[in-house]
Amino acid sequence: DYPICRPSLDLDFTQEVLDPRITFSRGSIGTRVNRNRLIETISANQPRFDYDPVTGECKGLLIEESRSNSLLYSADTSNAAWGGKSTVIIGSTITAPDGTNTAYKVIENTSNVIHNTNQSVGTISGTYTVSCFVKAGERYRGYIQIFGAGGNVRAAFNLKTGTITGGSGTNTITPYPNGWYRVTSTGTFTSATAACYLVIYNDNGVGTYTGDGSSGLYFWGAQVEAGAFPTSYIPTTASTVTRTADLASITGTNFSSWYNQTEGTFFFDGSLAFSSNVGGVPFGVSNGFNFPNSIYYSKATTSLAITFSVVNSNVSQSSVSGGGNMTSSNFKIASSVAPRNIYTSLYGGIIKHSISSASIPTADRLTLGRAPWNSGATNVIIGCIRRFVYYPKALSPSELQYLTT
Repeated sequence: DYPICRPSLDLDFTQEVLDPRITFSRGSIGTRVNRNRLIETISANQPRFDYDPVTGECKGLLIEESRSNSLLYSADTSNAAWGGKSTVIIGSTITAPDGTNTAYKVIENTSNVIHNTNQSVGTISGTYTVSCFVKAGERYRGYIQIFGAGGNVRAAFNLKTGTITGGSGTNTITPYPNGWYRVTSTGTFTSATAACYLVIYNDNGVGTYTGDGSSGLYFWGAQVEAGAFPTSYIPTTASTVTRTADLASITGTNFSSWYNQTEGTFFFDGSLAFSSNVGGVPFGVSNGFNFPNSIYYSKATTSLAITFSVVNSNVSQSSVSGGGNMTSSNFKIASSVAPRNIYTSLYGGIIKHSISSASIPTADRLTLGRAPWNSGATNVIIGCIRRFVYYPKALSPSELQYLTT
């Protein structure tokens, strides 16, 4: 069942190389996890090849929509932008997740209070996510929070067990090297002023207690962003920072040299945000950024289903779920298109969709990680592309199953 047809395009992004036929842009800096498992800042218009912070495995080309960090001095809790200094002391620094000596220790004072440092994020409305890198000191429990009259999301954590112990909203905890964890919490707010809180618990998981004046936690890389899922860290200092979207495409002869206008097979291996609230278009081809003539995968914002669609002259030739829902953030999907025969396989399953009059649209460009019907950042995924392959022939169902199992 191994495809005997050789691909005419094979993009393997785990090699940390961007094919010269790809046009790539991002109008701002961005961060990634590098091969040393450290947070690294990448210059504008340079691709980010992201690595797993636990295994060190390359996850591929990182593609993200535009996001802004609403907090100031995200890595410097000693700055006056962070309040709560009547309940905590800012101590010495240690090595942060980016390898620099910039992670401050937040120490409980000797009062019987909630020991926290906090910062206003202004008036917010809609879905927001708070995240922060946290490392145990003498204390190993605490929580991060966005709180205001319009809502409350909070993730309580235990760094000895590496678990979320309570809170509200949708919460995650991810291990990073050297004892660091990234904790996140997502929820919905009505229009009201809110603030971000970084709070220390005592060993019993109690927030209000008499501190000893020396015990604390390390906080670094705090972030508040509008969105239903955390994205890569956006460092800030005296002002908020917006990371613009990653845009990758192939056009002109760089496209026509490998694309077959009459039949073909698409294979995508990558990861998306594993959430029924987060959508995106992993790839697409179209004629002149034109939806009426396009082929694309899409992840809806209301479910975990992946859909493969073929549209020709504004008439749907196929729009079917790719064999089921995502079962994790990682997935492989392959689809073959030919007149009257369209097959799709996700996780080794097969769906056949045939229309007697089905026809394949003409295309002149490929977009990676976003919708093909707009030159801008439309339906951008939040995830990584490990590999994208195109065969200039419609592969058989068994071959599609082999690719996606």
